[in-house]
Amino acid sequence: MLFPILIYAYFLKVIGTEIYGELLIYQAVVAYFSLIVNYGFNISGVKKVVDCNGDFNKISFVFSSIFYIKSILFCIILFLIFVYCLFSSSINPQLLFLCSLVLIYEWLFPQWFFQAMDKLKLVFFLSALSKIVSMILLLIFLKRPADYFLIPLFMGISSSFIGVFSLALSYKLGVRFFRISVRQLLMDFKDSSFLFLSTFLLNIKARADIFFVGLLIGLQQVVYFDFIIKILGVALIPIGIINNAFYARSSSLKDKYLFRNIIFLSLIVGFFMCLMVFFGGDYLIEYVKLNSDILSPLVSLISICIFVLSVSVILELNGLIAWGYKKTVFIGAFLNLGLYLVGIYVLMHKSEVSLFDFVILTIFLHLFDIVFRIVACIKYKVFHFYQDKSINV
Repeated sequence: MLFPILIYAYFLKVIGTEIYGELLIYQAVVAYFSLIVNYGFNISGVKKVVDCNGDFNKISFVFSSIFYIKSILFCIILFLIFVYCLFSSSINPQLLFLCSLVLIYEWLFPQWFFQAMDKLKLVFFLSALSKIVSMILLLIFLKRPADYFLIPLFMGISSSFIGVFSLALSYKLGVRFFRISVRQLLMDFKDSSFLFLSTFLLNIKARADIFFVGLLIGLQQVVYFDFIIKILGVALIPIGIINNAFYARSSSLKDKYLFRNIIFLSLIVGFFMCLMVFFGGDYLIEYVKLNSDILSPLVSLISICIFVLSVSVILELNGLIAWGYKKTVFIGAFLNLGLYLVGIYVLMHKSEVSLFDFVILTIFLHLFDIVFRIVACIKYKVFHFYQDKSINV
């Protein structure tokens, strides 16, 4: 869980905040490409496999269709990156290419399949293995600022290896590649469209913050803001595990009592993670040797988001998406993006902008999300507050 924070301090020590800030911007660009290659299949693919009821012929058809679609998207993205690097003089083409190596992992790794097959432990193990391998390589070879290119290189190579290994493992579990008609590919592509658009719209904000912080404040502040977001991401790992672990079951059963119990479980975990960040944030800041005067109050403030998101992400995935209300999720994401753009417009016309402004905007948008999702879940009667039968969670 603490891997991003542990390696963070080493990166800053060796290459400095300015170079690392530039690297973060390129990684943010590639993150958008990752969303396109994934195309929402990490969510829609789970339900498709669950609906096959263990029939590996049907599962293989689903697997093949999703893999072919992601392969086409992957090739399109690579072609666009190549063309852009060829004709643009305003970027570092080598750095963009190296950062793009992680797209191989996004293309090959079938997280949705392992999740639907109740192999989440395997997903976490492979993910952890990729991070550990890249960390060991970086600790050995990253020695001076000029070595900064090794960061995306080793991360890309280790994650790509895990992607290839996961395909071989899928084959061992019984998956086979079948010929899929163009009509079926188009149907599966269309079926995942709303989930893709919703995820993409929500992540526009998450990734665009990096650009706007760099534009309005500076590259050093990009590193500070990224550190805040990384703490938030680390604190939400247990919530993500809960959310993903129950999604297949929620999608299949659509049980209101199970859904309520998942929310309660996530709330408890979120509360403890919120307390850990609030009281332990200063120790993390001291560990990475960043400016505590700037970061300490912001980390304490962002801890509010942990408690909010512990409910909000459950409402989205195990609630609205699991129950089939994808269009509602898309509408929420669209409204969230609209509010974000209004907020950015206001910030761009302020005489002086600080990280505090971006943190407040982040908290406001998460509060909007949870209110919207609560209202939607009540409207569609996904909530059930009275227990009259036992559910083992």
